[in-house]
Amino acid sequence: MQTALKITIFAVLAVVAVSVPGVYKFAADFFWSAPTSFDGVSLGMSKSDVIFHKGAGTCSQDLCEIDKVKAILNAEEKVSHFLVAPEHIDAAFASVEGMQAKLGEETILSVHKDLSKRRYSYAKLQISFLFDTNQLVSATIGPVTWGDLAPVGEYYIAGEKICPGTDCP
Repeated sequence: MQTALKITIFAVLAVVAVSVPGVYKFAADFFWSAPTSFDGVSLGMSKSDVIFHKGAGTCSQDLCEIDKVKAILNAEEKVSHFLVAPEHIDAAFASVEGMQAKLGEETILSVHKDLSKRRYSYAKLQISFLFDTNQLVSATIGPVTWGDLAPVGEYYIAGEKICPGTDCP
């Protein structure tokens, strides 16, 4: 009886040990969120605070350079978005398939008129990924807006084709 109990406990522990990486990956994918700050600069931070933290010469009129991340400033001179280079993005997002496997179906898909560029946007996560000729070019972190890949050839919201069509803005 004790041997059977020991074997059962060992089997359960072995199953748990083998499944932990899978459970961790599932939880990491499920609870993933876009970063909202880079090197001490966060969304909503004022231009003057960015200059105070990063130094003079960091900012121009409408953007601040933080390493290879660009902080885009809005009309109130606050950081509204980050434009992020591929090397600052999780490797899972290097391909459309990897991105969709991790985040699911995009909220908005914008296809450039020449068909070589696509922007995949996730409204709830506040992130968009730009692919050019099937290569990740950049990510934009911040509130997702539509119509930001001009000139638009095709536009899909929640899988429904909007452009070209009668509802196309």
